[in-house]
Amino acid sequence: MIDPIQAAQAARTVQPVPSRGPAESGQYGIRGGTDTVTISGPGSLLSKLSGLHLFGADENGNVTMESLRKAVEEETEALRSDVARMLARAGVRDEPPVELAMDYEGKVRVKGDHPDKDKVEALFEENPDMRDRFAALSAGSGMLEAMEEHMEFARAYAQNPAAAVQKYWYLFQDTDFASDFFTLIVGGEETAEA
Repeated sequence: MIDPIQAAQAARTVQPVPSRGPAESGQYGIRGGTDTVTISGPGSLLSKLSGLHLFGADENGNVTMESLRKAVEEETEALRSDVARMLARAGVRDEPPVELAMDYEGKVRVKGDHPDKDKVEALFEENPDMRDRFAALSAGSGMLEAMEEHMEFARAYAQNPAAAVQKYWYLFQDTDFASDFFTLIVGGEETAEA
């Protein structure tokens, strides 16, 4: 099963990084040479998030549904604005609006037949930081949706376990997520509000 976090990292590779030489003033480090480290897709994605800011972690590292919801909403608006600027600089039309989603290869794709579809997708290929932000937001949004769904199930289960399992049976299946698990619309009314 490929989840949004795995899809977010599918196109990302980790290169060996040379050490920075001798350790400095009381700190320990590796001297000389290079190391190769393999990091899982979810671990790699989380390592890119400065202080887990996207996931709404507080100073103690705790993430609540409310903090995650707020972080996802704030990053959605910030990313929408930044993508709109990137598209405008490249001469991409925002009418019709551009609807973006991440595919299973970790690439940002334009849904539908926007006249600048190829140009928009190429912009994300050329701007890996923007692609990574989209991927992280997609993962955060997926995490929020999963948390909300779990809470609904838990409340129903507390009232009537058999009915809850029957209603939320799909939570126990090993199914793939749709490629449009998270979408971002840029242009038209959406951008005007941002």
